[in-house]
Amino acid sequence: MVISDSDWYNFFYNLFFKTNWLPFATFVLAGVVAYTNYINSIRDRKVHIADKRQEWVNRFRELISEISSLYRNIRLSLRVGESATSTELRILISELNAKTSLVLLMFDADDPNRTELSGFFSNVFAILTRQSRQIVEGEGDDLTEEELRNLDQNLLQEEQNIIRVAGIVISEQRSKISTLDNSDILI
Repeated sequence: MVISDSDWYNFFYNLFFKTNWLPFATFVLAGVVAYTNYINSIRDRKVHIADKRQEWVNRFRELISEISSLYRNIRLSLRVGESATSTELRILISELNAKTSLVLLMFDADDPNRTELSGFFSNVFAILTRQSRQIVEGEGDDLTEEELRNLDQNLLQEEQNIIRVAGIVISEQRSKISTLDNSDILI
């Protein structure tokens, strides 16, 4: 059955002029409004998730910056002539431990970035434990110049590794923010 142009014309003419078309138009308008609200609610949810993700990125960036600063303060405290007390060093290491724990808790347990960061943080604590034992436990004299160079080099390498992984994480999250991608939510 083929519908001709005159059949369509008659259909719409009868619908709008011979019948009460207002209920039909109201129903169509309600459908359009409902669909628009549905689309807007999906977009609003994505924007809300992107805002929360940006807050997460800001906090993550802040913690990595504080950890980097603590590394530098610890390295300075261990230098010959700085005469850091064991209490000062313990406070710095304790603060470093708290910050690294906060960073690790920002990730899911099975996230590969968390695993990689955890390894780097463990390496840092192993280095600090090994190299700072003389000051913290009062064993022996100050660190030699060669030991300080090794400490600086090892801590700097681990710090660079942490910043590299942090950069990857931030880049991934910023990409998701810009595209309003709500997969793998970190909140």
